[in-house]
Amino acid sequence: GRVRSPDHRFLAVLVTLWLFHGTTALPAADIAASRTLTSAADRSLLENSLAAELRIVDAETRGALEQQLVAIATDATATLDGRQLACRALQLCATERAAAALAPLLADSEMADHARLVIEGVPSSVADLALIAALGKTDGDLLRGVIVSLAARGTGAAFVPLSELVVRTDEPTAILALRALAAVARDAADVNAIAALAVGESEALLVAQQESFFT
Repeated sequence: GRVRSPDHRFLAVLVTLWLFHGTTALPAADIAASRTLTSAADRSLLENSLAAELRIVDAETRGALEQQLVAIATDATATLDGRQLACRALQLCATERAAAALAPLLADSEMADHARLVIEGVPSSVADLALIAALGKTDGDLLRGVIVSLAARGTGAAFVPLSELVVRTDEPTAILALRALAAVARDAADVNAIAALAVGESEALLVAQQESFFT
């Protein structure tokens, strides 16, 4: 039947790697350590083992591992440690398939940051669209995290929704959005649009606006 425990899911991932690679598989000690993720040392050991394996496997095996890690990360019945560890491993092998699957987690307070870092690193328009969509589905720290990721990616398609955020959200988020606009601006027209935004009389917003179009 379906394995529910993330500890045993990780064991299943490692056993799969063993079947693929025989004597090049992870050591038995690492497999044993994956049975219980109850300490930082156990989590670190498993994470390091997965990272090492991901660097040497072929593309087909990486794809299979990506699929299994996505299944863990998106399994609401798995423990938080297991799901977050899956996301950290996915940072090494995620494709647009993972970006699409993890997109709903951008609005999950416990998983958002981990999922976002995976999506941020995927070189695909699928990742851009997932982050842009999350602008309308998140608030507070989760929203600010999405803004930071869009700025890091330089996602030009986010210019309009980020501009809209500047004039309809709280001041800290608006300041962050203004700074992100400078990172995603594509041409002189965008720079002029930043300068023309009606940010009100807040000194902090006015300063951020000036810094943005002079960056």
